[in-house]
Amino acid sequence: MFLLLCLMLPSAWAESNTSALVKEINASKDWAGDLARCPADLMPATSQPDYNHGVKAQCETASSQPACMAACKAGKGEYCYWLGVALQASEQDDRASDILFQRSCKLGVASGCTNRAATLMPERPAKVDAQSCPARTFERTCAANDPWGCSMCGFILGGDKSNPRNRQKALEALKKSCKFGEEDPACRAALAMRKDLER
Repeated sequence: MFLLLCLMLPSAWAESNTSALVKEINASKDWAGDLARCPADLMPATSQPDYNHGVKAQCETASSQPACMAACKAGKGEYCYWLGVALQASEQDDRASDILFQRSCKLGVASGCTNRAATLMPERPAKVDAQSCPARTFERTCAANDPWGCSMCGFILGGDKSNPRNRQKALEALKKSCKFGEEDPACRAALAMRKDLER
């Protein structure tokens, strides 16, 4: 019984630790207040990389998440981003993840803007207005070389038949989705879309 309790404690502590973080994030009025704004309007002119695997590993570990939160509060956008990814993966609270993605976006992490804009897509995304908030955001994140931003930008442009030039713009955007190789999910999605558009 004692051994079982000892084995359960780290898991229970980690869950409690994550729940406390989620509450803290949701209680941050300044950060949550930014959710009403379009990520494209918050994104600074320059962006920073979000693919620091050391930061990713740190923010995935429940015991290190308070340190990630402290770094996020200190204005380090990549920590906000990877903490948002970790919370999203744990299915703790979608709102907390959205808040962290929006904060990372505001701090210059293009992938944070992409992730937040993805949650703003309508339930039927096949006909998204090219001037909508998600479309404008994906255009900006693609310009900042975010692979998923380019895949999403290509998806919207490729689905908009109102302007014949959109097909070519979509193909150009999708060319930028394979920055991390053909095994990357953003690249695989882009290659499938390119195949459809080139028929």
